[in-house]
Amino acid sequence: MKKQKNLQKSGGPSEGKSVQDSFLESWFQKEARAKKRRKLKKVICWSFLGAAAVGSLLTVKLLIPCYQYHEAESEQQAGNLFQAAALFGKAGGFRDAAQRSEALWGELRSSSGTIAAGERHTAAVREDGTVLAVGKRVNGQCDVSQWQNIAAVSAGEDHTLGLREDGTVAAAGKSGNGECDVSRWREITMIAAGGNFSLGLCSDGTVEAAGENALGQCEVSDWSEITAIAAGARHAVGLKKDGTLVAAGDNSWGQCEISQWRDICAVACGYYHTVGLRADGTVVAVGENDCGQCRVSNWDDVVSLSAGHYHTAGLRRDGTAVAVGADSDWQCHVSKWENLTDLVCGASHTVGLRTDGTLIALGWNDDVQCSVESFTQIRLPGERKEEE
Repeated sequence: MKKQKNLQKSGGPSEGKSVQDSFLESWFQKEARAKKRRKLKKVICWSFLGAAAVGSLLTVKLLIPCYQYHEAESEQQAGNLFQAAALFGKAGGFRDAAQRSEALWGELRSSSGTIAAGERHTAAVREDGTVLAVGKRVNGQCDVSQWQNIAAVSAGEDHTLGLREDGTVAAAGKSGNGECDVSRWREITMIAAGGNFSLGLCSDGTVEAAGENALGQCEVSDWSEITAIAAGARHAVGLKKDGTLVAAGDNSWGQCEISQWRDICAVACGYYHTVGLRADGTVVAVGENDCGQCRVSNWDDVVSLSAGHYHTAGLRRDGTAVAVGADSDWQCHVSKWENLTDLVCGASHTVGLRTDGTLIALGWNDDVQCSVESFTQIRLPGERKEEE
C-alpha cells in the first residue's frame, strides 16, 4: 500500500501512462515544435527571396527603360533615327519616350522614299545622293545613273521619278501620257509615281499632277492641307493634316471610298486597292480583294506601308515585315526578314531596306528587278546626304 501511494504521488503508472508512453509523447511534442520552426524558417526564407525578386524586378523595370531611353537619345543625336525610334518605343512609359518615339516614326515616314519598286524595276538612293536601278530598261526607266542630289525616288509602271534636294524633280522612262513632264515643278516635298501618271506634293500642301487623266486621277488641283500622297494604277490619294483622306480617279473596285477613315498617318495605293495606317499601328484597306490584299485587319504595331498590284506589305516597329495577297512569286514571303527600316512593293515583288544600308528582295524577277544584292550604302529614312 505504501509503495502504491508513492507511485500515485510521483505520477507514475497509476496515471495510466508507462515510462515508454511518456517518452514518446515528449518526443512527438519536440518534433512538432521543430517542424513548426522549420516551417517558419521556410516561410521567412521564401519571403526574403520573394522580396529580393520583387526588388530585382522593380530595378529591372526602372533601369532597363532608363538605359534604353538614353541609348535612344544617343542614336538620335548620331542621326540614326530608326534605331532611336525603336529604342524610345521599347522604353515604354519612361519619361516622354512614347511621345518621342511616335514623333520620330512620323519623321521617318515623311522622309522615306529612298527605295522604290515599279512594275518591273527597282530604284534606290545612295548616301551620296546618286541613284541605282535594276530591272526592265526598254523604256529608259532605269536610266538614272546621271542623277545627283536626289533625296527620294518613286517608281511607276514604266517610269521613275527622283526628288532633288532643292525641291525639283527628275524623271526617266516612258512618257506617252506626259507622266515625265515634271521639270517645271518646284518646292516639292514628296513624289508618287502611279501607273502612267505622276504626283508631287508641294510645300504649301497642294498637289501637282502630270500624265494620264482618263479617269480623273490627275484632278487634284483643289486639294489642300495635304501632308502625304500615294498613287495607284489609275487613282490618287492624299492624306490631310487632320488624318482624313481625299481621293481622285478610278473607283471601279471601291478603292477611293476612304472618306470615312480617321486618324490616318500614312497611305499606300496598289493597283486597285488602298491601304491606310492608323496612328495606333493598325491598318485599314478598301478595294479589290480577290487575292486577299485587303486582309489587314489583324495587323498591329505597323509603322509604314506599301502596296503592289495585288499584295500589301507592312513594316513593323521591331524591324520585321508582314505581307498579304498574291504570292505566286513569293512576294509575300517576308516573315523572316528583320532589321528593316523601310520596304516597298512593286507589281509582283517586294524590296526591303536593312539598317546596314543593303537591300533584300523577293518575287517576280524575270527582268532582274530583284537582283539588288550588290546595292550598298543606300540612304536610310531620315538620313541626310553624306557630306563630301
